Amino acid sequence: MNKSFEKIPLGTINFITVLSGIFTIVSSIISIIAFFKLESAVFGWVCFSIGLFLFNIVLLIRIKKYRFLAKQRMEVSSENFHKMLHSIRDLYFDLLHEYKKGDLTTSVLNKYCKTELSNILENLCEVFESFTGRTVSASIKLVCYNRTDENEDVNSEDVQLITFCRSTKSPSHRGDYERNQQKPILLSDNTDFLEIISTKNRKDYFYKSNLLEYSEKKRAEGSSYKNSNENWSDQYKSTIVVPIRIDFKKLYHLRDSKSPFHIIGFLCVDSEYTDAFTEAQEIYNVDLAKSYADIIYIILSKYRYYQFKIYNNNKKETNV
Repeated sequence: MNKSFEKIPLGTINFITVLSGIFTIVSSIISIIAFFKLESAVFGWVCFSIGLFLFNIVLLIRIKKYRFLAKQRMEVSSENFHKMLHSIRDLYFDLLHEYKKGDLTTSVLNKYCKTELSNILENLCEVFESFTGRTVSASIKLVCYNRTDENEDVNSEDVQLITFCRSTKSPSHRGDYERNQQKPILLSDNTDFLEIISTKNRKDYFYKSNLLEYSEKKRAEGSSYKNSNENWSDQYKSTIVVPIRIDFKKLYHLRDSKSPFHIIGFLCVDSEYTDAFTEAQEIYNVDLAKSYADIIYIILSKYRYYQFKIYNNNKKETNV
């Protein structure tokens, strides 16, 4: 019986609950009227009893369904958090092992990091999907500076972005706009990232449950929602973007900057549905995305570290 409850869609259960509630209310009214008409009192009480019985049955089914969903979400969350941390641990030591052996080349480094990060992004999507019931995609936008010294303060106009990887189940056409671009993707051409780094913005993230409404609102204000992907509305209608960053004070190899944070990239989560990321769940959804972004920073910082080491080793070999 429990298996049958689990297969019933929650929307169907909610609809039946409303109908049974209406029936119970109507039957209650009938029973009250019948009370004053003794000849139909039995009929009224029968209707009321049936309505109350049906309402209790549906309510019981609904409670069982919510318990099942809560259990399912807990299972998905705990399993995926374990998978994520397990992958990060293994990746850390795999890279160290390959480097010590002298086998860590740029192609091997890219393969290791992109593969594991894509899996971690898919892991995050599964957690979001268990809570939202909607299809979710995710990607990592890596910051590329148009300069040689990473210690220099950066103007947002100089910052370029590349998609480092996407969640494994993301549609392949999602990256077409980047492949077809004749010019680099600029941070300044995207409202999502601009709002995050803006000192005027009180939020350190970008969260929109309905990008279509947000775009219309910006247009009405005489502005516009900027996105390097001209076809963004065909691919997603809601989004969460959080920075992949760390406080500059935590970094020993970079000097103090005008910016309080060292941003290595952005974690982008989106859905084609406008009810996936509700305003009521904004804090929880953002915290979930930020927890993954914190872990991803560790991987990307090691990625850049080994890139630097490989580059210097190759340079030394060339000069010999």
